[in-house]
Amino acid sequence: MGRKTAARKNKNMGSLTFFQNIADALYQARDFDSMIEQAVDILIDYTNANGLAFFTVDEENEQLVLLAGKGFSEETVRHGTILPLSGSLSGVTIARKDVVISADLAKEERTVPQVQAAMEKQGLKHVISVPLLFQKQALGVINIIHQKAPKLTDEDIETLLAVGKMLGLAIENNRHITQIETEIIERRQAEEALQASHLRFQRLANATIEGIVIHDQGTIIETNMAMARMSGYDPAELVGANVFDLVAPQSHAEVQSKIGSSYGLPYEIAAQRKDGSVFPAELVVRQIPFNDQTVNIVSVRDITVRKELEEQIQESLARREREVRLSTQVAQEIAAASDLNELYSRVVMQVQEQFGYYYTQLLRYDAALDSVALIEGYGDVGQQMKALNHSIPLGVGLIGTAAALGESVLRPNVLDEPTWQTNPLLPDTKGELAVPIKLEGRVLGVLDVQSNEIGMLDENDQLVLEGLCGQIAIAIESTTLRQEMEDRLRELDALQRRMSQAGWRLYQSEKQQIPGYKYDHSDVNPLLPAPETAVSDSANGNPTQDLPEPLAGEISPLIVRGEKIGILGVEDDPERPLTADDLEFLEAISQEVADALEVARLFGQTQAALAVQEKLAAELETVAQVSTAASTILDVGALLQAVVDLAKSSFNLYHAHIYLMHESNTRLILKAGAGNIGRLMTLEGREIDVYADSLVARTARTREGVIANNVRKTVDFLPHSLLPHTQSELAVPMIVGEKLVGVLDLQSDRADFFSEDDLRTQKTLASQIAVAIENAQQYAEQVQTSEKLREVDLLKSEFLASMSHELRTPLNSIIGFADVLLEGLDGELNERMEEDVRLIRNSGDHLRNLIGDILDMSKIESGRMELRYEEIDLPQMANDIMAMATPLAQEKNLLLHLDIDEDVHTITADRTRLRQILWNIMGNAIKFTEEGSVTLTMQNETDHLLVAIRDTGIGIREDQISIVFEQFRQVDGSLNRAAGGTGLGMPITKKLVNLHGGEIWIESVYGQGSTFFFTIPYNPAPVKIQTEEATI
Repeated sequence: MGRKTAARKNKNMGSLTFFQNIADALYQARDFDSMIEQAVDILIDYTNANGLAFFTVDEENEQLVLLAGKGFSEETVRHGTILPLSGSLSGVTIARKDVVISADLAKEERTVPQVQAAMEKQGLKHVISVPLLFQKQALGVINIIHQKAPKLTDEDIETLLAVGKMLGLAIENNRHITQIETEIIERRQAEEALQASHLRFQRLANATIEGIVIHDQGTIIETNMAMARMSGYDPAELVGANVFDLVAPQSHAEVQSKIGSSYGLPYEIAAQRKDGSVFPAELVVRQIPFNDQTVNIVSVRDITVRKELEEQIQESLARREREVRLSTQVAQEIAAASDLNELYSRVVMQVQEQFGYYYTQLLRYDAALDSVALIEGYGDVGQQMKALNHSIPLGVGLIGTAAALGESVLRPNVLDEPTWQTNPLLPDTKGELAVPIKLEGRVLGVLDVQSNEIGMLDENDQLVLEGLCGQIAIAIESTTLRQEMEDRLRELDALQRRMSQAGWRLYQSEKQQIPGYKYDHSDVNPLLPAPETAVSDSANGNPTQDLPEPLAGEISPLIVRGEKIGILGVEDDPERPLTADDLEFLEAISQEVADALEVARLFGQTQAALAVQEKLAAELETVAQVSTAASTILDVGALLQAVVDLAKSSFNLYHAHIYLMHESNTRLILKAGAGNIGRLMTLEGREIDVYADSLVARTARTREGVIANNVRKTVDFLPHSLLPHTQSELAVPMIVGEKLVGVLDLQSDRADFFSEDDLRTQKTLASQIAVAIENAQQYAEQVQTSEKLREVDLLKSEFLASMSHELRTPLNSIIGFADVLLEGLDGELNERMEEDVRLIRNSGDHLRNLIGDILDMSKIESGRMELRYEEIDLPQMANDIMAMATPLAQEKNLLLHLDIDEDVHTITADRTRLRQILWNIMGNAIKFTEEGSVTLTMQNETDHLLVAIRDTGIGIREDQISIVFEQFRQVDGSLNRAAGGTGLGMPITKKLVNLHGGEIWIESVYGQGSTFFFTIPYNPAPVKIQTEEATI
């Protein structure tokens, strides 16, 4: 399951990357031709196609015109540049507006013969024809051609169809852009000829579906009705307005940066309507002459639908992945049930717990009562309903209707159903889905799920549960057949015992209506009771009456259920012909012999079938055991050894070992072998060259499984002295994605031991082993990386501790002596000397603060930062902070404001650290504000204190807000160099707030200022900052 889930997940991620690449090509290409060329390359890379042709529809001439192609010969291009709409495979695609697949071009009657012949010369056989759709119109077609048929899923076809719609939209956009450019050129020519052409242009512009804005240095001088409708303004209101009135604030900076540098290139923004609502839009800006000057013309397209479609695709892929993962898990649990009761219980429990419904129940169809009866319900409610013998007649309610029609019944809101009745045990039911459990058109029961939210159940739930019910039906049938087969086996065992010698005598003594018989090598006679006087015993105790002479010529058929299966012949004696009694006896014994032979045949068939089933069950159990071991062992060596030992014992093999591919991809290295012999071979360092004569090497080269049931007659069998009795060998490649991990090699000491069924089973096992090896190797790499990071962190802590001791002591001395000199205790200093000493003192103080910040960060990251809680007078602390900030603000002529709610009094926190938080943010606000003011606000919330520090500085771009709290990161390096700072103040502040159990965040408008918010809870709880080591 893990490999399939991972593969599906990788496939979904590949599809999303494919969509992104196509989208980038569509919206970043400078012109339409380069866009198409890039799209062709991306499609070839994604589909691994040998050739690809891109056609557009020429409706006027009823033909398809080749726009771009790749991978074709000159002959193919010469004949295939223009194709008819009728009589070609591409024309069929255009007509159907859906993907059309041709598996064999040689047999395809819908292909132009010359093109067909040219492509056959190139070996091109398989065609996937994808329509290029815009709304309900087919604008063209993409033909994806392979030499070999690719493996296609429904998701692949849906992906190609979605790409066709994207490319169709691009073609339509190009047509519109071309049309707009043509309109502009015509307008310019018309202006030169006639001043009244303005009206003509206005009519043309209003006819387009895109909004058009013409502006001169930001002032709108012309627009069209489409733009007016799109923005909610009247056309007269837009003329004279600023173009930024149509741009949402969050996109102002992006539009400003594009001015003068992005002509002809589409880009997306957030546009704003008159009512303030925002919608996604795509802009293309071009320059045109207008009234003897050059102005900008902007085409605006509302891409809300496209964005919604992209989101729906992503949500659909994510939902599909989740549903498949859950349904697979449920199916595996169901398949493990040993009897019907356990199966029913697992079905209900897994569906309820995995999908999270309000209630789940399973009902079985009772043909005698023409109803469905509850056999399993979830939880206490289910047990109560079982105790009540809950049942529903066919055709009554949602469940009865689903059973009667054999179709799912979905009601997202049962409150709208006039006939729906509330179950007192399930009062919160708001939606219900009843899905029939069917096998070959026969209804076995109903799976019913209920939700406690209106609209929670939808078609996706129906689709998933219908697929699951198909598996449940098979599981029910399989379990029933297995139980019946076990019962039949017990009957056959009993019958075999009855047919044994002792059983035969017991059977004959009980069967009074059929007489017994005595027989020898030449004759058969009925053992008829005789008078005691007529019989005398011989010495050996046998009757002495004369036995009849051999009979000849009588033949009786052996018949079973009206079918002749053989004959019983008896020699006849002309002197003593068979009597009527003899013939009756012959007929009776013929029937007995026929019955005995049929019983023996049936018993043999049953034994053979059971042997096959037991072998398959043992193999599947082994695969499951290996899968379990692979998912729990993370050491590669231990994993491989466990696998080969388990495979050898479970599959009754002579030997099993695993080779892994070396990094050079040129040789295979033996990594594990079963038993002591395998371990000894591994210690030898056995290697096999990929190009050597060996079944293992051949498997690695071809990536296909190999069976050799008589190795003595196999040319590339590579013997080993430690394995002299090998007679058969099976080698299977272990592959993950496109990577060959290694080879699983199994050997038997019996010839003709392996079959194709064994090969399929071992391929499954090899795939699981390969995924487990990859997981174990990745885990080992992560452990190694974690250890290295721990060592680095330890070295960092040791370095910081050493630096603290070595730097702080001399720094304190330098600062102290500088203070002595500045105070004139060692003599007066002249002005220049005093300036130099003050610089020394300030630089030392700055370096000491830097060391303090680094040590604080180190303590926080290592979890050694402890808070000393005490009661703090908040108004007093706020006034202290304002007093400290006043000199800095006065140097820059800034105003300081303090706003404290009347109900803000005290809080329990660490006084030093809370002061550090406030000062770090206040100092930063002053540092990056050149004019205006800085405001400190404190508000009392329900359970915490809310603090806000707002400035009117430069502000922070939205995409750079997250950088503020990163260590040693600066939003603008040049600004920080001018203002000073280490890049640690804000990260320390964030971690100190978190240590108090609070939160910190930023709201900012670039160019207008920033506001830093943080909260401190009134009732502190111990909070531990997660260290870097803990997160590794």
